[in-house]
Amino acid sequence: MTMPYLQTCAVHQRSRTRSGLLALCAIIAAAALGACGGGSESAVTASTAPVTSTAPVVATTPTAPPTPGVPAAPAACEKTNAKVGQVATLSTRSHGVSGKVVVVDNCTLEIRNFNYDGGGLSKVFVYGGKAGNYLAGFPVGNNLRGTSFANQTLTVKLSAGDLDKMDGVSIWCTDANANFGDGLFSPP
Repeated sequence: MTMPYLQTCAVHQRSRTRSGLLALCAIIAAAALGACGGGSESAVTASTAPVTSTAPVVATTPTAPPTPGVPAAPAACEKTNAKVGQVATLSTRSHGVSGKVVVVDNCTLEIRNFNYDGGGLSKVFVYGGKAGNYLAGFPVGNNLRGTSFANQTLTVKLSAGDLDKMDGVSIWCTDANANFGDGLFSPP
């Protein structure tokens, strides 16, 4: 394994211009391999002997560790829930809401041909609920207030277990406890 910063050492080793630099490069390589958990002290030795290898130097980029506060890429979502493939047709109650909500997989809803004028009070969400009771429901996805949709597809990600806690969805204004449009899931 060649570290990007060792590429400079390899170039100087091939040119054989500085024997002291060769020794330093060997020490850096040994330390880098030891720090990365690879190699051993005997794998690279400090030597001022000329390097005779003409093998090309290939710089590799190590995989970066996860960044704190940034979620890892989600794993593929399964299609094991009985609701996968079911559809809820949104009624139009307010703010021009309409569309069809499709359960794509255990953690994804798609609202196809979605219409909503972006109005309402400050907090409007896709809400999950049971038997049309969205007052006792829960929000999924981002706040929709201020974003208008005209026959577009909105993809909403669900948390683990959310699909089991709902049999329908609403475009729900939390500030007014108002249902802008809703529908219950049923087979297509």
